[in-house]
Amino acid sequence: MNYLLDFGKANIKYIEFSYIHETDWTAKATFDGYEYNVVESYVDGLKSHVYEFAVLKVKNKLSLRRLFNILSNDPSVEELVKFEPMNKGYPKRIGVVIKSRLGNSTRYKARLFDGIEVKDYITNGIENWGFLFPVNVDLDLLFNSLKTNGKIINTRSRNVNVIDALSLINFSKVTSVLTKAELNTLHKAYKLGFFNEPREASLRTLAKELGLSTSTISHQLRISLRKILNIVFSDNDHQYT
Repeated sequence: MNYLLDFGKANIKYIEFSYIHETDWTAKATFDGYEYNVVESYVDGLKSHVYEFAVLKVKNKLSLRRLFNILSNDPSVEELVKFEPMNKGYPKRIGVVIKSRLGNSTRYKARLFDGIEVKDYITNGIENWGFLFPVNVDLDLLFNSLKTNGKIINTRSRNVNVIDALSLINFSKVTSVLTKAELNTLHKAYKLGFFNEPREASLRTLAKELGLSTSTISHQLRISLRKILNIVFSDNDHQYT
């Protein structure tokens, strides 16, 4: 089945913003010498925890020591589950797993507005986010909820037509980077109206249809859309409105 032809006029809104998260450990890491890239996350709504899986790149021993001390002692980090070097010498890459509170989580607040995270990296204490939202999302409500914990800067957004985005790349390339499960979930989301305005299906609806948990559905949508955006967009090749 050619899923590409099935997407029709599905639209989503892509939003990027930088965030000074004043109640998070990142607010103390306002120095140069490191890059922190989140590769995966897990939101446990029942236990009110968020797990963040990241790769930390540090330039020297001083930066490594400073980051380790911040992550080990800042109250926003409930537990530093993992802090494990991945190579010898410098620059050094560290595998990091952090357990933190749900109420202080930017990604959790975005999820309440059906946001799907596609980008999260930190430099010089500034969080840089990219989310996909329904086109009719109330950004004022979202940003007001985030402002209780910090300051939003450099906001950019644009509507993305799914068919237009996919038409920029060869469909075989999409299927080569998506797993069968990711493609199936993305197709089911479209068929049930997840991308429609107004939205006709929720994550819970998709989970029931596919026999999976909402966390699994959110993960599959986030990863598949991130892969597609990584193919379509680069930092300098698209315009924002």
